[in-house]
Amino acid sequence: MRTPVGLRVRAYERAGRALQGFFSAWTSAFCARCVEVTRLAHPRLPAADVEVLEGVFAGCCQAGVADGYWIPGLGDEGRFPPEVVEALERARRHLCARRPVPPRFRVRERRTGRVATGVGCAYLSPNGCVLGPWRAPLCFGFLCSGPARALAEALGLPEPAGDTDDFAGARGVFAAVVFGDPQEAEGAVSGLERRLQGWHAALEQRFGTGEGLYRWWREREGFLTGL
Repeated sequence: MRTPVGLRVRAYERAGRALQGFFSAWTSAFCARCVEVTRLAHPRLPAADVEVLEGVFAGCCQAGVADGYWIPGLGDEGRFPPEVVEALERARRHLCARRPVPPRFRVRERRTGRVATGVGCAYLSPNGCVLGPWRAPLCFGFLCSGPARALAEALGLPEPAGDTDDFAGARGVFAAVVFGDPQEAEGAVSGLERRLQGWHAALEQRFGTGEGLYRWWREREGFLTGL
């Protein structure tokens, strides 16, 4: 017996809201300073040290990322069934009736002078993503190395080698939501909620706010890199 699409969509929304709430509290301070964070996280990479000439630097919110209805790392087996895609698209239209025009930006590498252009995600607004809990799995699972390292060290988790597309086990959660039975989906989402609540409490006790976490990381990175 197939799991009703409505159950999958509700579980997807729960997972999305849990991740959105955690990101809003603890990584938005990093995202708001994307250019600085990228420079500090990759001090020897010229392409990571840029000045913005035009538009808003999109960082990881590049064009097309939000349209990825698939689970990272699973290949074709991770692509969402058409009925799930249609249901998620309907949910998105309640938040954004028309697909916006993707914003363009232009940057210059400080060390080389090379100028590059890029296109941001259509759903990236001046106040962040407009999709709320209906972002794609990659949007929810991805963290660049700066905040990923900060969270790992602050929470006593294994240090990531670099960028990650599986923050908080998001890949497995969304795989259970999209492809698993109701019991599996419920267990995965409930586990994610408990995990993030525990992390939130620990971070709040130690740093107070996301700004506190960012300042702590900024001081450590500046000390380690000499910047």
